[in-house]
Amino acid sequence: MPLIGAGASLARLSVRLAPMGNLGIRAIPLRIETAVCLGLPSSCVAILVFAQKALLSTRDELALTFKCTPAEIEVTLALAAGLAPGVISLKRSVALATVRSQVKSIYVKLGVNRQSELMRKLSAGLAISSVD
Repeated sequence: MPLIGAGASLARLSVRLAPMGNLGIRAIPLRIETAVCLGLPSSCVAILVFAQKALLSTRDELALTFKCTPAEIEVTLALAAGLAPGVISLKRSVALATVRSQVKSIYVKLGVNRQSELMRKLSAGLAISSVD
């Protein structure tokens, strides 16, 4: 498969190659100016190897992407499992007001307004772990 077809622009071409297990590969042609600056031929392609999103656990993604605290992550996973704030407060041995405060913070960080939206967002982009 040729990288460049008739009339294709090298600067805009991005070819996604088949993923290898949990790694993805992307070939991205360098701009002519960039290649020349680096002392490379003008038709160079940068090959990027990257970890696919699935490698991140739900906890990691909540911490890294949404900047959730460990306590907020626990509450988020409990909400995602369908637990009510009262049950979460009992399981975590914290005041109901604390859980409610954490829920408000989670909603702001994840950009949702209710538990059903949280569930949708988590199921669309994150793998939901079971709550112990």
